[in-house]
This record gives sequence, C-alpha cells and structure tokens, in this order.
Amino acid sequence: MIGSSAAGILIGRSITERPDLFKVAIANVPSMNLIRSEIQPNGPNSIKEFGTVKDSIEFKALLAMDSYHNIKQDVCYPATLITAGMKDSRVVAWDPAKFAAALQEANKSDNPILFQVDFEIGHSVMQNKEKRYSKHADFFSFAFWKMGHPDYQPE
Repeated sequence: MIGSSAAGILIGRSITERPDLFKVAIANVPSMNLIRSEIQPNGPNSIKEFGTVKDSIEFKALLAMDSYHNIKQDVCYPATLITAGMKDSRVVAWDPAKFAAALQEANKSDNPILFQVDFEIGHSVMQNKEKRYSKHADFFSFAFWKMGHPDYQPE
C-alpha cells in the first residue's frame, strides 16, 4: 500500500486499525497527525478540508482520522517507509516524523519502520524528474524486499 499527502490518513489508519492485513506500507509526505494539522503552515486549508479542533464534532472526526493518536503499543506493524520533505509547506516534516518515531516505539515485530527525509524537496518532487524516479525506485525496492522478491534480497 502506498499513498502521498492526504492519502497518509488512509495509509496510517489502515495499518493502525488492521496491521494484520498489510505486509508493506509506504507513506510519502503523509498527513498523519490531523489533530495538529491546523497549526501547520497549510492550516487554514486543512480546516476547510478536514475540520477544526475547536468544534467538538469535527474534533471527534479529526481524532478518528489521526494516525498518530491511534497507534497501539506492542502491536506487530507491517514494514513501513515514511518520507518527509524539509521544504514542505503542506505537511511539515515533524508530522510524519512524530508518527514514525511512535510507530517504531510501539512496533512489536521485527519489521522495519523507516523514516526518510529529503532536505531539498517540498511536498512534491514533480519538478525534478531524476529525484522523482529515484524516490519511486526506493519505494519499489523497499516493497519488493519486504514482499520477498528474490531479486531484492540481501546477499
């Protein structure tokens, strides 16, 4: 399973709700801490799209979508690769970083929970073809490795 940006909600909540259904998860510049999204630089847009913590009904919906606040301790989570861009103005790097650290701490399995930061990119690598292809190569290499593809196993 792979997703970017707001699809991080789906990725994060899928593996925190039913980690047994997934072998690999890849979350690219994901929004994973919805309770804190409105204080990020893209906050006003996040409120329009997802709601505000200032409204009790919307707060409950945000909490239900918040991957970070739904991590459970001592659970076998799937192999997970989470990325961030330091120049990202939509999903600031601490959002996925916080999720990755908490997931590493809670993970009971030997599956790796990796966090990759690119200090040169923002929310997207669309403007740089070489970097975009390299990033997707990382994603597929990670997935093939953890899915047991014979050409992607360490020797």
